[in-house]
Amino acid sequence: MSPARILLAAALLVAPAPLASQRAPSPGDPLQGSGARLLDPRLPGAPRGHPGASDPFVAAMRVLPPAEWIRRLDDPRPWARRTAAVLLAGRPQAGAVAALLRALARDRSAPIVRPYAPQTSPEGARAAAAAALGRAGALAAAQGLLDALAHDPSDRVASEAALSLGMLRAAMARVPLERALKDRRPPVRRAAARALGWIGDRRSERALSEAARDSEREVRAVSVEALGRVGGGRAALLTALRDPDPTTRARAAASLGAVGRPEDREALLRSLGDLRRLPPEVKLALVRLDHRIPRELRFGERAAWVAAAEAIRQIERRHPRVKPLRVPYRPDGFAGAAPTP
Repeated sequence: MSPARILLAAALLVAPAPLASQRAPSPGDPLQGSGARLLDPRLPGAPRGHPGASDPFVAAMRVLPPAEWIRRLDDPRPWARRTAAVLLAGRPQAGAVAALLRALARDRSAPIVRPYAPQTSPEGARAAAAAALGRAGALAAAQGLLDALAHDPSDRVASEAALSLGMLRAAMARVPLERALKDRRPPVRRAAARALGWIGDRRSERALSEAARDSEREVRAVSVEALGRVGGGRAALLTALRDPDPTTRARAAASLGAVGRPEDREALLRSLGDLRRLPPEVKLALVRLDHRIPRELRFGERAAWVAAAEAIRQIERRHPRVKPLRVPYRPDGFAGAAPTP
């Protein structure tokens, strides 16, 4: 026997045998290779990087039926549960609600790891489960989401729970979400305000008006936007027109366009400040109804100007019997503002 054959035989003798419980993949098995090994819940380790097409676990799991995704929600590894929840969020399944609720409540006492590692931490698995429950559209999940909102130590999980409650339009969540507007964690307050806007209950007007004075600018911006959705809070919106944050001012103006009265047009016009410094496109928005605002003007300071100009015209369209606000335009600026005689 040649030396090469001897070495080959020795290698075959010392080669490790496959796991007895691991089924050998058939020629057409989509779980061949690393994907099949990752799907064995007894094997340790986790994929690196964000779950996506290059992740062998996700690549192997995508080709499985949704019933297998649901089963993986009870996997002992957090990254496996998270991947299953992410896939179920993209393709909601009615039978997944109970398993998603179990994943949402699992490992709540685990320590919060920083920096945040969504792919490998129990916190990331719970947050993904909360998001998937909102997309499942099952009101039966509302109680579990309310429990996560009130008791989960992670601000990310509580925020996702709040958003999912808003997506479900769960009327029973209104009062708990209003309480969450006073949560010590800004992301939770912001998510609660957004969820209340999606629910659209006019009874949330007072709580959102108070949130419009929050110390965090992002919470204020979301709160004034939510006031426009619930159809109230004119006083808070008029006050928000003087907010130092341009995004908050822009969203307050947009909400006033939806709920404001004709007398609010003067406040919107004053929020523009020195009219002579406005870009020509914004000036045209004030004097024409068929204006075209370039997209680059809808961000930052200019976003507040554009929103105020559009809100004035929106109020006039909702009140057709009111005389339009005439803004005489000169090449060097505006001469003033007055109702059309």
